[in-house]
Amino acid sequence: VGVSFFLHQLKEAGVNYLQAFGLEITKVEQWNGGKGKVSTKRVKVAGPSRGLYEDLAIKCYHGGRNESFTFGPTLEGDWFDWDLKGAYTTALISLFIPDYARAYPCSDPLKYTSHTMGFAYVDFEFPSETRFPCLVVRSDQYGLRFPLKGKGYATAPEIELALSMGAKLAIEHGVIIPWLDNKTRIFEDFTRQIQTKRTAYPKKSLEELIIKEIGNSLYGKC
Repeated sequence: VGVSFFLHQLKEAGVNYLQAFGLEITKVEQWNGGKGKVSTKRVKVAGPSRGLYEDLAIKCYHGGRNESFTFGPTLEGDWFDWDLKGAYTTALISLFIPDYARAYPCSDPLKYTSHTMGFAYVDFEFPSETRFPCLVVRSDQYGLRFPLKGKGYATAPEIELALSMGAKLAIEHGVIIPWLDNKTRIFEDFTRQIQTKRTAYPKKSLEELIIKEIGNSLYGKC
């Protein structure tokens, strides 16, 4: 439902869906056992410009970070679990249309700023007194770890944050994908309508939860 709603909005706004997501239509021939002949099917695949760096981008996505500041028995008292309202759909607003054809390798950490679409494999080291390092090293056995020193995959905002925390950082493999323009926020109308519809219903009601799920599902698809 979320994807269908979003694609309908893109069409109304005159945005080319295939261009915005670096996709192209290709024909695939398959054997149709029921008909006893070869049939042709049209499928969407990543275009050459997107496909070249797609694996790097996928490895840079680590999901949400949960922090526990205490371990074992806890003191009695009031404990608060902080959450960002509408975090997933709000994050989508920051995205313009990527210009995949102009993607370029980049080894300068200072080029990876918070509003840049950049992905990199980095070698990093934080100052010894850093309490909460922000870069990830993925462990097959233990999941995500945030060490003071290591090598891992990171996005541009994470790189900028690490540098601001005093980390030494070298980019071993990296790519930056420029925006086609800085005006067309492809998810803005979707997010605006999701948030407007959610506030029209009581919190935790069935309707509000369904609309929330529709919004988060599009984020998950992305």
